[in-house]
Amino acid sequence: MQKSRAKKALNDAVDDVVSKLLPALVGIGSLDRQCAAFRSLLSHPDVKKYTHAIGLDPEDIAFKNKAFERMKTMFEETKPSGYRKKTNDDKYNFNMNVMMSLAETPVPKVNPSNSPLCPKKLHRSRSQYNARLQKELGIAKSTFHKKMRQAKARRYNLKHGATETLWSRMSRRKSFRKVDHKTTLALHEWVANHPNVVRSPIAKDTIKVKKLDDEGKVVLDADKKPVLENKTKLLLQISFRELYADLMKPENQGGFNYAYDKNGQPRVSDTSLRYLVPPKLRK
Repeated sequence: MQKSRAKKALNDAVDDVVSKLLPALVGIGSLDRQCAAFRSLLSHPDVKKYTHAIGLDPEDIAFKNKAFERMKTMFEETKPSGYRKKTNDDKYNFNMNVMMSLAETPVPKVNPSNSPLCPKKLHRSRSQYNARLQKELGIAKSTFHKKMRQAKARRYNLKHGATETLWSRMSRRKSFRKVDHKTTLALHEWVANHPNVVRSPIAKDTIKVKKLDDEGKVVLDADKKPVLENKTKLLLQISFRELYADLMKPENQGGFNYAYDKNGQPRVSDTSLRYLVPPKLRK
């Protein structure tokens, strides 16, 4: 009963203030003049202690808006710029660190059993904050929720001391390749034996290439620098498009044996062939 009376008294006081304030604002003139006067009112020394207490201080709001706009500008510089586009790992890490700073630390539905790792099931937040944040950052809803889930998981892991979670960067994104090292070596042999690929007739026409081990990894010296070796250049006498056409032919017509996977889909595209040929091949 006392709460309802106190609430009614508060509402009456608010109505009294509004009934006196609005006529004074309307009498100033245009809407722009009314807004300017109201802004000055909020910054008045006698009123500022109230606006500051409830988070409506114009100076504080202007400062926070400016800081957010600068952060938003950097965020837009590091996000993908088109459909199915990706950024490098450096920009991706910065982008995710911004998301982590904007995310909230999640509360798990079930307390994990002595594990610092973030549980998969978290309270899903559908707050107005997330909706407004997604709109302000200008990214798709599906992308926003995916990044936010990752950011929340990182915040949870860092808060609970997970040693495998880093503050500065995400774990490296896994890349998917249809062509493994064994197939690449077979492709190099096929290219070298192609009738329109010849060895350079000039003895000193060589090129330095990185030396690879049996697993296809670059061999490093004592200073952690790649070991280079001289290779005689291979000269391609036709275009890459013609080479690709020969690659996709049946094996009995001179095509590459591993050009297709078990489902009959091409393993190599016209573009990827340019990166898979031997580094000593030159046009």
